Amino acid sequence: MKTQKLAHAAIVISLALWGILVISSVQAQSREGNIWYFGGKAGIDFKSGSPVALTDSEMGQYEGCAVISTSEGNLRFYTNGMMVWNKNHLPMPNGTGLVGDSSSTQAAIIVPKPESSDIYYIFTVDAFARANGLAYSTVDMTLNDGLGDIAVKNVPLWTPTAEKITAIRHRNQVDFWVISHGVNNNTFHAYLVTQSGVNATPVVSHSGSIHKVDKIGDTTDRGSVGYLKASPNGNRLALAVSTQEGLFEIFDFDNETGNVSNPIQLAGYEYPYGVEFSADGTKLYGSLIYKGIYQFDLQAIDIQESVQLVGSSSSNLGALQIAPDGNIYVARFDYGYLGVINNPNRLGGDSHYVDDGFYLEGRNSKYGLPTVFESFRQSEICQLYGVQDNGLNDSQLFTINPNTFEIKDLGEQYPDYDIEALDAHPDTDELYAASGDDTVRPGYLYKVNTNTGELSEIGSTGFAEIEGLSFDTEGTLWAWAKGDGLIQINPQTGVGTLIIPSSVAVEDITWNNDNTLLYAAQNTNLWVYDGKEVKRACDLPGHTEALEMLPNNTLLVGIHGQTKLLEFQAIDLATCEAVLGVGIPTKHNDVEGIAWPAKACAK
Repeated sequence: MKTQKLAHAAIVISLALWGILVISSVQAQSREGNIWYFGGKAGIDFKSGSPVALTDSEMGQYEGCAVISTSEGNLRFYTNGMMVWNKNHLPMPNGTGLVGDSSSTQAAIIVPKPESSDIYYIFTVDAFARANGLAYSTVDMTLNDGLGDIAVKNVPLWTPTAEKITAIRHRNQVDFWVISHGVNNNTFHAYLVTQSGVNATPVVSHSGSIHKVDKIGDTTDRGSVGYLKASPNGNRLALAVSTQEGLFEIFDFDNETGNVSNPIQLAGYEYPYGVEFSADGTKLYGSLIYKGIYQFDLQAIDIQESVQLVGSSSSNLGALQIAPDGNIYVARFDYGYLGVINNPNRLGGDSHYVDDGFYLEGRNSKYGLPTVFESFRQSEICQLYGVQDNGLNDSQLFTINPNTFEIKDLGEQYPDYDIEALDAHPDTDELYAASGDDTVRPGYLYKVNTNTGELSEIGSTGFAEIEGLSFDTEGTLWAWAKGDGLIQINPQTGVGTLIIPSSVAVEDITWNNDNTLLYAAQNTNLWVYDGKEVKRACDLPGHTEALEMLPNNTLLVGIHGQTKLLEFQAIDLATCEAVLGVGIPTKHNDVEGIAWPAKACAK
């Protein structure tokens, strides 16, 4: 029987494995960015998974705009930075007179208030470094019979500013940073948005080039023009300075402190305008208004030398914006099609730019597209959850980003908790954990806060040691109690009920997607129970303590105890072959349980 071993000294990363797991975290995000309105009353709906042109917009906008939908993808409101329209495409009663501008590159961005489903902040940016600068207004969706209205309008934050704004979720996965850039300086302001509101005292960073504006307010001075965007993982920024001798710049961003640092200047570009990162964060795209679309390889030793022209157009080019389908859409001025970069993660011509990529059904594009950022919660991100055993019984929860393979601790370490099992509810993605016996609370069930990693005690299962958890697709929670056998657990109380007595030592369990087969890992052996009998199914590629069934009934296996390497393999259960693998250098090499959030990772 064929197995694959990954060399401990090498990093073996197979994007195909993660292709089995997810399409991308951009595609699996909450649907708050699924509806776009922009340009000459144009629109797109991505809710079905494929773009559908919309023609019901009441907004005409030359450049920047913003839209927000519910987590289910239903429109809430949209704005051009001066007026706000509700979901019925009517102006909000107090929704006029905001201090953005029709000619501001990023006239507006919408940021939800943390821990609120009804309050949003519209941050607006004036054009050409004029006096209104950066300001914000508050939308309260409980007003106007649930259609929303402006409750607070035009609170000033900073002036003058460049026409640049973006937002990034804080590392705590609850709060947000709103970031802008000054003029005649190299200054970034990062404003923290929490459940207490907008902190008007920014984190100030000085990094990169000076954005020079000689004639404040003059439409011929383009020193303030050009987009600012954040990478999907929130660790980088990129911007364009849209002058005749313009440039792109890339920065590191600390999403815990708000600091901007380590500028990389990409100079020598005539009138650059839009910027956007690929979904996997390895490529940066930039548009030149008159000359085309360029790609930079962010993994190259010399990023400037990696540049390739990947698209040209018969019309002037504007904004670049990544969409829920993973493609990057390109604004084409006064034209009835958007350009589309169909494979943004790929190098050069393989990224496949199509100039007449998406038809707007009789509407037309201008220079702007809605500024959409990753405003969804951590629990709505398609990512793998895991639990690590530090030492004998100190437990550390962590996450793995499927686009970048970045591993992050989820909260603090829990000394002496001995968490041995992990799984997510198939309908809600609520995360549950259970303990072994090397703790003062043996055999306990916990609920995990996927934003903070906090463990909330539910109760004792009544069994001494839980070694595996698995929800079936109907939401019933099953577990393996060491020395006792297969049990069901009430997720509300934690109480377990013995279903099948067994003294077999099992490390983890998982159901297939039809609820017909239950798989169990025992060291390097995989067993299967079909409701009648238990039989040996496959050899496993190593000492396995973590199992998870993926949507196509491929088995994800977490290998235990590899030195400084977290190893996963995907098992084809029809052939028992370990078809693909990934090894990630990390301290988290003693994985005890893994969980795949089915709802967040559904297409």
